[in-house]
Amino acid sequence: MNKTIVAILVLIFSSAAADTVHAKLFHSDLYKFSIEMPNDWTRTKPKKTWTLVSFAKLGSGENININVQNAQGYHSVKQFSLKDTFYPFYDKVHIFEKYIETVKNEQFRHCIYQLKDSDIKRQIEGNNRLRYYTIQWVRDENLFTITFTDSGSKFEINLKTFRGIYNSLSFDK
Repeated sequence: MNKTIVAILVLIFSSAAADTVHAKLFHSDLYKFSIEMPNDWTRTKPKKTWTLVSFAKLGSGENININVQNAQGYHSVKQFSLKDTFYPFYDKVHIFEKYIETVKNEQFRHCIYQLKDSDIKRQIEGNNRLRYYTIQWVRDENLFTITFTDSGSKFEINLKTFRGIYNSLSFDK
């Protein structure tokens, strides 16, 4: 019994060596940032190779992906247009809100959108009607994108939670 518990603990801690989750805090040693997740959210397996980490509120449809892509030569989200962000599907995106804000000398692009009715929408969402809240920043020549996804009917209700998660973002010194 004790060997089984030790083996499980070794497996848990060895798989989280570079990026760790303690209670509700995710910290990336590699990219030097932390973000807090609500206690009732669970870390899930990323579906894309560029996704650093994913979380979901199981049973609700709410989820978050944090993606990292090489942005060599770029130092600001202002250097990326929304056409760049949504390439090659820009014409399939309906943008509700977009703005750039500066917080503690970091620039963040915010964008709330949904996919227009199209083959791409059906491929990505199936029969679901989803809305997205994306926040991007560039740091150390990497483009970081946090995408919050929820059903269109619950999106506005859960937007406060999404913004609270974003507001918990902090960078190592």
